[in-house]
Amino acid sequence: RYMIDDQHQGRGHGTAALPELIDLIVERHGCSELFLGYEPSNEVARRLYARIGFVPTGEVTGGEFIARLDLASSR
Repeated sequence: RYMIDDQHQGRGHGTAALPELIDLIVERHGCSELFLGYEPSNEVARRLYARIGFVPTGEVTGGEFIARLDLASSR
């Protein structure tokens, strides 16, 4: 899970840290795409992931919407 504590939400920490996390994952694992899931009711997460470049796949797994980031085209 990628979560920011309730007390620290709304301060830009998630927006600032997510690209760094993605860079770390790519550096360590050399992947060309990432997938994540988020609760349908979590509009803040959906907007954050969309700003980063994640695109909904149309899949729902475990009650979560799935989104994909194509690292080859986003870098």
